[in-house]
Amino acid sequence: MTRWRPVRRTLVLAVGTALTCLGLLLFLTDSLRQLELDTVDARFEIRAGQPPPTGVVDVNIDDATFDDVGVRWPFPRSMHARVIDRLRRAGARVIAYDVQFTESSGVSDAAVREDNALIEAVGRARGKVVLATSEVNERGATSVFGGDANVRAVGARVGNALLLTDSDGVVRRFPAELEGLTGFAVAAVEVAQRRRTPPEGFRHGSAWIDFHGPPGSVRSASFSDVLRGRADPELFRDKIVVVGPYAPTLQDIHPTSSSGEAQMSGPEIHANSISTLLRGRDLAEAPSWLAAVLVVLLGMVPTVASLVFPRVGLLIAAVVGLAYLVGAQLAFESGTILPVVCPLVALTASGIGILVVGYSAATYERVHMREVLARFLPESLVDDIVRSRDEDLRLMWQRVQATTVVCDLRRFTTFAEKRQAEEVNEALNEFLGELTEAVHAHRGTLIQYRGDGILAVFGAPMKAEDHADQALDAVREIVGPRMARFNALRRAAQQDEFRIGVGVSSGVIVCGLTGAPSRLDYNAVGDDVNMPARLEDETKRTPYDVLVSDRTYGMLTRAADDLSYVGPIPVRGRESKANVWTLVTQHDGPRDPATVESAQSEATRSEGAASRSG
Repeated sequence: MTRWRPVRRTLVLAVGTALTCLGLLLFLTDSLRQLELDTVDARFEIRAGQPPPTGVVDVNIDDATFDDVGVRWPFPRSMHARVIDRLRRAGARVIAYDVQFTESSGVSDAAVREDNALIEAVGRARGKVVLATSEVNERGATSVFGGDANVRAVGARVGNALLLTDSDGVVRRFPAELEGLTGFAVAAVEVAQRRRTPPEGFRHGSAWIDFHGPPGSVRSASFSDVLRGRADPELFRDKIVVVGPYAPTLQDIHPTSSSGEAQMSGPEIHANSISTLLRGRDLAEAPSWLAAVLVVLLGMVPTVASLVFPRVGLLIAAVVGLAYLVGAQLAFESGTILPVVCPLVALTASGIGILVVGYSAATYERVHMREVLARFLPESLVDDIVRSRDEDLRLMWQRVQATTVVCDLRRFTTFAEKRQAEEVNEALNEFLGELTEAVHAHRGTLIQYRGDGILAVFGAPMKAEDHADQALDAVREIVGPRMARFNALRRAAQQDEFRIGVGVSSGVIVCGLTGAPSRLDYNAVGDDVNMPARLEDETKRTPYDVLVSDRTYGMLTRAADDLSYVGPIPVRGRESKANVWTLVTQHDGPRDPATVESAQSEATRSEGAASRSG
């Protein structure tokens, strides 16, 4: 059966490599990008909640504000001016105002006063205000306060407040620059740190937002509390303060990596982006080359593990997959986003492919084994072997303790010389059929047909502690009811009846499969295989149909009252005599001289015919 193993190893290697390449192709084409993004969201959920940011706070225009001020949106700009003044006096480092002021309040004197109040408040902040817009022309210019010149005149800065969303509508990244205008979060940090160069960590123009947690994780105050002077000034001292709409009715809420089923307000998203920059947190994906290597390594784990540890290879692969998930989470918490989907797809696909190969190989081996074993084993034993495949199955050549039985039909050569070939073939098939059924009925292995006899082994290839008992049970059935039924058929056909000679011996034999791959047979060799043949030959010269070696008698595990001690007899091919026993049957008792002489003559003719044919 081992001839299939190299083929199976080759198939395992080929299938594992092919499916690993498939996983690599999926990675290189970014086909599973959305699933990968979902795993990033899951990693945020798994990660323990982070402490609130220390360098940024929110001022929320929330439902409490609307209830308190009793004014409809948009608020008068003088209200925004008062809030800016409050924050300035509280010592805010930067006031990032996430409300768009791209149009005037109107042309009336009151409207002009509202606009001027806001512009003057921004001017009083002395370069600490960053204003938001989502309207940028092709030159990167805005119309905030009527144009960028007016913004610069009051020392303010404008940032693009558009949020980057992935294909599923989730916000996970923030831009360094968008439509030629610096991103809102980057502009706020640049003003706070007084430098215009964007921080490191932007790849392809954007960076991952390292969210502190779900909505509400950023410290905040209500807009109305700041407006009324009820907010603690210490909350804003030396902080970047993001002011913007928080109420759902203002429709500035979005799903994010860390918000789960809830949604996060735009100002809080900007606050998380600002905090990411302030902390110097470079939450970044692993380099593409490293990600590709990880895909290949994990994809090949099931293949290598199955080849090196066939019995537990897939279990090892599963453990490696779980360990990788843990490692990916730890790497995420350290700031590196390792790919998860494509490596695990490669690992899983390879594992399933190898499982299919293993199942197919096992199925093929079972079918092939059944075909081979059915030629010399009983069907019930074949079923047991194919089903169990345990360590007691010994099909390769090895030494085993077993009992060998040789049976031969007496006077069949004379019978064959006087009958038509059809009659000879019919009688021989009937006889061999009876012997085969008896051997199989007692879990014996039919090694070969020998002319008008058989060679059978008990205790191989399936180990049996009671192999001697099994062999003797089969012999009892052969010389008893089987021969009786065979001779009854002979009488009915008006043919001569037959007797049988049986030799039984136990010991260590060498057995296993032999032959070409297309034609395998189970064979047995050794002195303890030759011994029962010699004992069977001695039945031709003694008055006994069955001769059992002393070693077989000593290996019986059950009482055998029908065995009678014969004594030492000479055996051809051996210098010393062999102690033998015989099986007491209805044919027992010394044969008359004529019967013995006839049997010896038959043996002599058979040997002469064999010599001539050789």
